[in-house]
Amino acid sequence: MVSQKNTLWENECLKAKKKISENSLASEANVCAILWKEPDLYDMYESLALDDFQNNCWKVFFEIGRQIISDEKKHTLDELTVSFYLTKHDKLKEKYEEYGGFNTISQAMEYVNTSNIDGYIKDLYKFKTLKTMLFLGFPVAKNLSKYMDMTLEQIYQTFEAILNHTFANAQISTPTYNVADGIFDLIESLNKGQHFGLPLDSSTLLNEQIAGIQKGHIYMLGMSSGGGKSFLMCRWLLPSIIKANEKICIILNEEDYTRVQTELLIYFANNVLGGNIHKITLRNGNFDDKTKDLLYRAAEEIQKLKENHTITIICLESYNVDTAIKHIKKYASLGCSYFVLDTLKLSNNSIGENSWLSLQTDVVKLYDIIKPAGKNVALFLTMQLGKQSLNQRYLNSFSIGVSKNVVDVASCCLLARMVLPDERENQRNSIKCFRREGKNGLTEIPFTLDTDARKNYLLIFIAKNRFGYANSYQIVAEVDFSTNYYKEIGYAKVLPDF
Repeated sequence: MVSQKNTLWENECLKAKKKISENSLASEANVCAILWKEPDLYDMYESLALDDFQNNCWKVFFEIGRQIISDEKKHTLDELTVSFYLTKHDKLKEKYEEYGGFNTISQAMEYVNTSNIDGYIKDLYKFKTLKTMLFLGFPVAKNLSKYMDMTLEQIYQTFEAILNHTFANAQISTPTYNVADGIFDLIESLNKGQHFGLPLDSSTLLNEQIAGIQKGHIYMLGMSSGGGKSFLMCRWLLPSIIKANEKICIILNEEDYTRVQTELLIYFANNVLGGNIHKITLRNGNFDDKTKDLLYRAAEEIQKLKENHTITIICLESYNVDTAIKHIKKYASLGCSYFVLDTLKLSNNSIGENSWLSLQTDVVKLYDIIKPAGKNVALFLTMQLGKQSLNQRYLNSFSIGVSKNVVDVASCCLLARMVLPDERENQRNSIKCFRREGKNGLTEIPFTLDTDARKNYLLIFIAKNRFGYANSYQIVAEVDFSTNYYKEIGYAKVLPDF
């Protein structure tokens, strides 16, 4: 409250605080209205907190919604659900009724546009930041109108420049650690296998090198267009997720969710139930009784995964990295530890000529969310290789094209291609392959690849690997995309192209 007993500066700060609160009112109302209109957004914007709001009315509506959706795990905020909840919370109910109850929030919901929530939240944080800075003694009141018209980022840059100038010649210490700190605890965690992640299914050789899929890391798989990225993603990850009773969220921006369903049907039918169904059979339809019975039994196996929400599929109508991040944040808060983005590409709102730089920035954003200091979840990205890779026998990061720097934040980058006809047995560029045999699995037995056109072979290049060898040899697998057959048969040593 402005008072004659206060100093002139204190009165200016009080006026500024009141003005900030008044300007924040509309944003707070809009944010609450959107959250009540689409309650799922409470999970996406879980970082929103009560103290982000300055006006008590909207604090009340925000907190009631948060407790019902996040704490009590309800899915709607209709009048009956809210009323029933408030019967157990007298003080909250008293304030709720004081601010107009359901009529107030329903009127706000009527006019609000849910697609604008990001803008409203940014304003919310801006006003909260200005209020905090005012409290801490920053000279906000003096130029408040100017700061009101700025974005939060512009305000940050303004004061960062001031601080950088002020501390330009000062020495700032950096935290240091003794190399011996926690060394015995590290040995114990290594001994327990805590540094080995979720193993990829049917991939003993590959798992030896990359140590499975570990939380807090990005894994990339690059192949040419139509080369089998989605097949490998499903074949490697989904069986392991099911066996480990984990949860995975697959974000698709190029495929329909029925593609994943089809992959699972074929997997269960052939690999679990002992059938021999081809994808062409599903495409053609008119199933005989035996086929239909097998597919229904496979579907029953998939139904068992429903209650645990083992596999969640999200189909993006228009790809934007910020939308993908919101989904990762939401499902990570629901206990999902493994995520797939199929396929990584440029966000639809990216503009300008440096598309490769925008894509690199997007991957950094994704890493900031999934890293150990963030949500600590694993992210598996598929991406399309550059057209020049079609003429390359040896794949490396340059095969990705102008966006090759996207692998910088990845812990592991796998590149794959099909074996070419002239790389089989007795052909001009025949690849010499090896498998390990003997008592200790150390005897190296050479072999070549069958010329039978009905057999298909895949070469997997480990282009980057923070957990083992990279670019030393290639893993060879026999595959059948039609039946979801995948089997490692050895490794090869393909020479770089010159």
